[in-house]
Amino acid sequence: MTGLVALARWEFLIFVGGFCAIVLYRLVSGSVRMSGLLSGDRGDGTSGLSPGRIQLLGATLISALYYLALVIRNPSVTTMPDMPPLLLGVLGASQVAYLGGKAWSLMATSRKSE
Repeated sequence: MTGLVALARWEFLIFVGGFCAIVLYRLVSGSVRMSGLLSGDRGDGTSGLSPGRIQLLGATLISALYYLALVIRNPSVTTMPDMPPLLLGVLGASQVAYLGGKAWSLMATSRKSE
């Protein structure tokens, strides 16, 4: 049984590694567009840096780094650390703020077209 587990682990690592290699290759070759990643349409009809996208990216990166620190502090092979409720709250609030901004922008755009 341990041989089967080791085989599954190696298959998973090869699959994820291959996926990461493909994404990295496409990023470097330019087939995945990165320009305009943080820009979007604003409620006033102009385009530019989107505060909603910036806060969403920031909250996601901070949460991911915090969870990575938890994993490094608890290097258990059998379990992952529990997700702190505050971290889930921060991620949820960030998503709500982003989607609320999108909804507000959509409503402002539809009012102008009337």
